[in-house]
Amino acid sequence: MAATADGQRLKAPTVRHHADCPAEEWLHFLGHRWSAVLLWQLSGETLRYTELAERLPGISAKVLTERLGGMVKYGLVIRTAGAGFPRQTDYRLSDRGFAVMCILDQFRQLGRPCDLAASGRSDPAVGTAGAP
Repeated sequence: MAATADGQRLKAPTVRHHADCPAEEWLHFLGHRWSAVLLWQLSGETLRYTELAERLPGISAKVLTERLGGMVKYGLVIRTAGAGFPRQTDYRLSDRGFAVMCILDQFRQLGRPCDLAASGRSDPAVGTAGAP
């Protein structure tokens, strides 16, 4: 073990596995290609499965079903199945889902100054583009 200049021993670094990080599971889930987009689609209104599929033409039925199921599991989305045939299933954000959308919106706002600087535009709230 190494010692400092005054002769005291340094503590060995604590080994921490990435899976022990409390945010890791959430970041992994939300980092999926379609998760944030689905939350964004549902942030404005209640939508049916078919409406979501139409709004996201690149998503497969399997992935849409998996993502929605995960969001229901995490308590981000409320799934309501109607009676009758064919069964109509509605999806809407829960209070927890809206809270996550507020966090995601902060990411959007963090990215905005970079987008403005790259485009040569300025934002009065940030200052002029290219200014330190």
